[in-house]
Amino acid sequence: MIVFEKLVIKNFLSIQEAELVLQKGITFVKGVNLDDSKSTSNAAGKTAIFDALYWVLYGETSKGKSADSIINKQSGRETSVGLYFSKLEDKYVVTRHRKHSIFGDDLRVELNGKDITVKGLRQSQDLLLKILGIQKNFFDSTIFLTQGFSSRFSLLSETERRLMFEKIRNVEIWDKAREIASTKAANLDKELIQSRAKISVYVNENIPSLEKDIERNRQQMQEYSVKLQELKPDYSQVENLNSTLTIELQKQQAITNKKQLINSEIELKKKALIDLDPQRKEVRKKYDSVLTIFQQSESELKYIPTGDCKICGKKTEEFYIDKINELKNRISGVRQQKEELSLQVKQQEDSYQEINSVVQSLYQKNSSIDYSLSQSLVLTEQVKSQLQEIDSVYERNKQLIIQKLEDSEKNISQTEEKILNLQNLVQELTTSSEKLNENYGVYKELDKVFSPKGIRSYIIAQDLETVNSSMQDYSEYFFSNAKARLVFKGETLESSKISIELEDSNEVTFDYTDCSGGQARRIDLLIQLSIRDLVFSISNLNANVLILDEIFDSLDNEGRLSVLNLIQTNYKDYCVYVISHIPDLPYE
Repeated sequence: MIVFEKLVIKNFLSIQEAELVLQKGITFVKGVNLDDSKSTSNAAGKTAIFDALYWVLYGETSKGKSADSIINKQSGRETSVGLYFSKLEDKYVVTRHRKHSIFGDDLRVELNGKDITVKGLRQSQDLLLKILGIQKNFFDSTIFLTQGFSSRFSLLSETERRLMFEKIRNVEIWDKAREIASTKAANLDKELIQSRAKISVYVNENIPSLEKDIERNRQQMQEYSVKLQELKPDYSQVENLNSTLTIELQKQQAITNKKQLINSEIELKKKALIDLDPQRKEVRKKYDSVLTIFQQSESELKYIPTGDCKICGKKTEEFYIDKINELKNRISGVRQQKEELSLQVKQQEDSYQEINSVVQSLYQKNSSIDYSLSQSLVLTEQVKSQLQEIDSVYERNKQLIIQKLEDSEKNISQTEEKILNLQNLVQELTTSSEKLNENYGVYKELDKVFSPKGIRSYIIAQDLETVNSSMQDYSEYFFSNAKARLVFKGETLESSKISIELEDSNEVTFDYTDCSGGQARRIDLLIQLSIRDLVFSISNLNANVLILDEIFDSLDNEGRLSVLNLIQTNYKDYCVYVISHIPDLPYE
C-alpha cells in the first residue's frame, strides 16, 4: 500500500501557495469564483490541487498540460509541488520544479531523509515510477478518476470493450510469449529435422563407408605381408661401380697437380704486375701534369685579344707580343715533353695489359680445370651414392612395407574408433532428438496456451466474472431491484464482444442503450469502480487515495446518495476527494 500523506504546492496553475494533508474519509471539494460572485464554481480551479498531485508524479496534468503552461500566471516562475508519501517502512519526498531559481526544471527524490536523485530528468522520472509501481494509465483508472471517466467504458464499441480487458491484462506480453513459443517451436522443429537427418547420414552412409575402409585395409595388409616375404637384396652392379670410382679418383689427383702448377705461374705474373704498377702510375702522373700545362697555355693564347684597337687603330697583338711569344715557346717545349711521356705511358700500359692477359688466361685454364674436377667429384659422389643406395634399398623397401602394414593396422584401429564415436553420437542424437521432440511438444502447447483460444480466453473470462461480481455488489447501492452486468458474446476471444445489460427482479434484461440517462449514469459508475478493483487486484498494488471528479452529473438526489453510500461503505479507510459543483450534497 502506498500512503500519500501531504501535498505542498507553490505557484501551480491557479494556486499560489497551498498545503494539503490527506485524511481518511470523504472530503468534498467545491470551487468559488472570486472574480465573479454570480458565476458558478465551474472553472474555479477545483481540480488544480489534484492536478498538482498528477503533475508531481508524471510531469503533466490530467488534461495533458505540461512545461510552462502549469506555471501560475501571476508569479510566472518558482513553481514547485512536493509530495510526501510512504511505502512499507520507507518515507519518500518527491518534489518537481518548473522555472525555479535554485532547482530549475528538476525532479528530486528523497528516501528517509536522504537525497537519492539521479542525474537527468528522465532518469529521475524512471526512478520515481520504479518506486511507485503505478504507470500513468493505471493512475487514471484507479486513483484519479477525472471528469467524464465513468462513461469511457460504455462509449466504447462492444469489440473495444473486450480489447480494454486485454489491455488491462497487458496482453502484449502474452502475444510476445506466444511469439517466443512459436519461434522456439519452429527452431526446435528445425533442429529436430537436422538431428534426424544427421542420424540418417551416420547410420546409412558414414558407418557403412567406414566399415568398407576397414575391409579394404585388411586386404592391403595381406598383400604387404606377401611382398615382405618375397623381398631380396641385389648386388649385381657393385663391381662396375667400384672400377668407375677408382678411375675417377686417379683423374682427380692428376687435375689437382696441374692446378698447382698453374697457380704458381699466376703468382709470378701477379708479382710482376705489382712491381710494374708504381712505374706506370709515376709516368702517368708526369704525363697528366705536362698535359695540364699544355692545355692551360693554349687556352691563355686563345683568349689574347685580336684585331684593331678602336682608340689608336693599331693591331691589338702588338700590345701582347711578349706574352704571345712566351706562350708559344712554352707550348712548343711542353708539346715535345707531352709526346715523349705519351709514348712512355703507352709502353707501360702495353706491358701491363700483356702480363694481365697472361694472368686472365691462366685463370681461365684454372676455371676449366676446376670444372673438370667438379664433374669428376660429382661422378664420384654419384657412384658412392649408388653403392650406398644398393646397400640401403633392401632395408628401405623392407621398412616401407613394414610401415604400410603398420599404417593399415593404425587405419583399422582409427576407423573402428570413428565407428564407435559415430555410434555414440547416434545414441546422443537419438536421446537429444527425443528431448527436442518433447520440448517441441511443450512449446507447441505453449503456443496454444498463449493464443486467443488458450489461457488468455480463460483469464479474460475470469476477469469479466470478477468485474461482474463487483458490479453485482455495487448494484445493491444503485438499484433496488436490478443488477448490472457485462456479457461475453462470441465463440472465440478474437471474435468476442462485451455488451452491457441490466436485469430487473423479473429477470427481464435491458441493453445499456435502452436504459434511461440516470440508469446509464449509475451503470457507468459501478462499471468503472469494478474495473478499478480489477486493476488493483491484478497489479497487486494499492493506494490510500481516491479522487472523483464531477461524478454526480445526470444523477438525481437518490443516485447521488447511492454513490456516497457506496463510497462511505467500501472506501472508509481511503482519503476520498469528491470534486463537484453541485451544492448541498449528502454527507457534506
